Amino acid sequence: DVDRALVEFRNVFKLDGGHRAARIAYAEAERKRGNVREAYSQYLRLVEQYPNDLDGLRALAEMAVTNGQWNDADHFVTTALAIAPDDLGLQSIRIFKDYGAAIEINDPAAMLVAVKAARDLRVKAPDELLLRKVIIDDRIRAQSLDEALGEIDDAIKIAPNERILYAQRLSVLAALGEDSQVEAGLIDMVA
Repeated sequence: DVDRALVEFRNVFKLDGGHRAARIAYAEAERKRGNVREAYSQYLRLVEQYPNDLDGLRALAEMAVTNGQWNDADHFVTTALAIAPDDLGLQSIRIFKDYGAAIEINDPAAMLVAVKAARDLRVKAPDELLLRKVIIDDRIRAQSLDEALGEIDDAIKIAPNERILYAQRLSVLAALGEDSQVEAGLIDMVA
């Protein structure tokens, strides 16, 4: 019962506002419920109390890149990478952030650097979805739709519940003119 658990977590905070494990559990529960604002707030409290908390920094960086908050993401991922420079997940977040920021300011050179970094790191971390998303977007932008479709299919194997991948797949199939596959894809998305 998530609702009761959240009430109990709030009670824990009344007794011990610095309870790290409870703060993380509460933030994750809110995040899973889709209450991103509250989860973000709880992770912020966590890293205020524990500035080197890698779980909190990672979660904040992930949420920031998901929302296109490039400056916040840069702060959190830079801080986290100072603690764990070899963490492939954090490196993936950094690359995704760099790519997103480059798109926002329309900097093709920075986009190319981020795509190359994504391709290079994918060799070591083939299951990092953020790397795949960078590569997919790059292939779609370059109109290399067959390559994009292959990347999307590989990403779906990694994250079968990521609905945006199915939408991208349908869009690419439609652009390729493969109507029967588009219809089958629509049935898959609805199911």
